Amino acid sequence: MPAIRTHTPEGRARLVARQLQWQAPGADRPLWPSPIDFTLDSERTALVGRNGAGKSVLCGLLAGTLKPLSGSVLRHAPVRFVPQLDALRAGSLASLAGLAPVAGALARILAGTPAEGDLERAEGHWDLPQRWALALDDAGLPAWAMDMPADALSGGERQRVALAAAFLDEGSCLLLDEPSNHLDAAARAWLARRLDAWRGGLLLASHDRALLERVERIAELSPDLRTFGGGHAGWRAQRTQEAEAARQDADHARAEQRRIARDLQARHDAQQRRMAHGRRFGKEANLSGLLLGSMKDNAQRNDARALAQRETALAAATAQAGEARARLPQQTDVALALPSSIVPEGKRVLLADGVRLAHLPTLGALDVAVVGPRRIALTGANGSGKSTLLRTLAGSLPPAAGTLDIGMPCALLDQQPFASPQNAASLLALLQSAPVALPEAELRGRLALLGLSARHCLQPLHGLSGGEALKARLALALWGKDAAGLLLLDEPTNHLDLASVEAFEQALAGFPGAMIVASHDPAFLDAIGCDARWRVDGNRWRIS
Repeated sequence: MPAIRTHTPEGRARLVARQLQWQAPGADRPLWPSPIDFTLDSERTALVGRNGAGKSVLCGLLAGTLKPLSGSVLRHAPVRFVPQLDALRAGSLASLAGLAPVAGALARILAGTPAEGDLERAEGHWDLPQRWALALDDAGLPAWAMDMPADALSGGERQRVALAAAFLDEGSCLLLDEPSNHLDAAARAWLARRLDAWRGGLLLASHDRALLERVERIAELSPDLRTFGGGHAGWRAQRTQEAEAARQDADHARAEQRRIARDLQARHDAQQRRMAHGRRFGKEANLSGLLLGSMKDNAQRNDARALAQRETALAAATAQAGEARARLPQQTDVALALPSSIVPEGKRVLLADGVRLAHLPTLGALDVAVVGPRRIALTGANGSGKSTLLRTLAGSLPPAAGTLDIGMPCALLDQQPFASPQNAASLLALLQSAPVALPEAELRGRLALLGLSARHCLQPLHGLSGGEALKARLALALWGKDAAGLLLLDEPTNHLDLASVEAFEQALAGFPGAMIVASHDPAFLDAIGCDARWRVDGNRWRIS
């Protein structure tokens, strides 16, 4: 969207949000347990949190594209918001870049057919065509016209166009939602360079660990908003320290609770022994019934007061233990219990003989054999053919030439939503239709470990989001009709939060089959133990 023009007072604050709250249409409660206060100044700030915590919503509220349920946002600088690629409007490149009103006004003025208000729209932007060309060149893109259809570009190219246009407004406040998604290595390097040089306000909602290391402050929605100084490593260190302190507090509170409970039981037992001793003493000493009754009443009153004090102490210790448990960090998705679809050493996984890809006539042939449980990183520039190769290997796209032999069931895992209405069945129903289906309780448990709730399990597949669709495809590949021995992954970390990425890494690290993974995230490729690389280098394949 175009920048929101506001006054810029002295001081460092670019955006100030006070008591900000939002509620989704049809929801029965607000998104966050308490309203959010947030100030964005000149420090480069990252926004992190689990999927569904509200990172994109907060960016939209700060940018003014969403209306808050309550609270206010004071903007002390122009605001440029680049949402996730899926939320960017289609149409021309000018629309994609949020420049359509200005670009349209300039075009009509140059054509001699200005509309009412065009001169006001064009004021201060007469040099936009020249600046546009320079911005595209800086981003490593051709000098595309602003009226070019955005659909003619790849996802990574569209992302770069939107970002390059945002950088045109020097000194504005940038709100970037997952800006490195869909970008190849060269584009990520360009983005990092531009962010390092940016002198306006910057809020970066991202799970990209390399980008997070470049910021000066991290704000975490979990579910309240908290801020930490430093980049990714510093934030992780602080969160680890907090988690350890919380565990120690919880252990101490539980120990104190058990100690008081034991003391209460011991005093109760001692009371019973004293009462029994008093009864025997009264009988042996031949004391009067009146005196015995008085002694009994005094002892019971004293014991009752002591018991009430100890029960109060136990209740306080129990409450303290509960508060300590509540401060423990949320349990992240754990490594999946993967099936035993083992690919033994020496087993042929695939053989490609002179394979050429459809729609890529200039790309050379692929000649390669994969044997055993190899983990192959598939790299190359945006639009070089990585996704096309994965679809060809999966059988959804025939090769243009050559022969391809896949020696086992394979599954393509991407984050494209399931098509409607072909996928009206639920994930749980499909898993239960497998020839050797797992018991429902076990399936639900495994899906929960993967981050798929009961609601996700029962709703139609076409209603799942991109990240949820990826997890559903993994579940179908592992526990469905044909357990996959070869996983084909296309940018699997896009749209996943940090905790889900790390859980996904753990799951794949334990997978006993073969994998071919297209990713621009070097940390992810290292974490899953890739031992070979296929790289598209210009018009040829390089195998190493």
